[in-house]
Amino acid sequence: NLENKIFFTKKIEINNKLIGVASLNSAWFTKGGGDIDYGKLFVAQHQVERAYDEIIDCDIKIATFHHPLDWLSPKERPYIQNALINNFDIFLCGHMHSNNVSSLATNLGNLFTSNTGCLYQTREYFNGYSIIEITEESIKTIAREYYDQRSTFDKSIRFYIRHTKQKCGQKSTLYKKPIW
Repeated sequence: NLENKIFFTKKIEINNKLIGVASLNSAWFTKGGGDIDYGKLFVAQHQVERAYDEIIDCDIKIATFHHPLDWLSPKERPYIQNALINNFDIFLCGHMHSNNVSSLATNLGNLFTSNTGCLYQTREYFNGYSIIEITEESIKTIAREYYDQRSTFDKSIRFYIRHTKQKCGQKSTLYKKPIW
């Protein structure tokens, strides 16, 4: 839907499951980036709900923003968070140039969130990406990062789970609710 300049949606069929992706614009209200924008951005609940309406028939619904939720205005953040929890299974965002995965469980429902790095900013930043595996039982993530000395992407050892018996770089299950 390229007529709408603020968001777009796409439906993809994978393994007989219809996946809906809503790419929502969290950057349309920026004023220059950095600390100037933190806590001052707006997405608009109407944007989230209109995007959801376009993928309502999908088995799995994924919302994407550039910015994480904490960059939104405190006045709008709870409304957007509730709209995401009520309408989407997965929320993907970036901007922070780090890797963080969480599952938000509220009285309204659950939301799996993945905030990942960038493929390349500078050598001082985390340069990497996450692979997300979705099954009927769980959502799993695998962090990968660029190793300059080897000129390659590989398992990210700095993001492995330390409190389990898993070996470094193994998959971690962070979300155990069937999503279809």
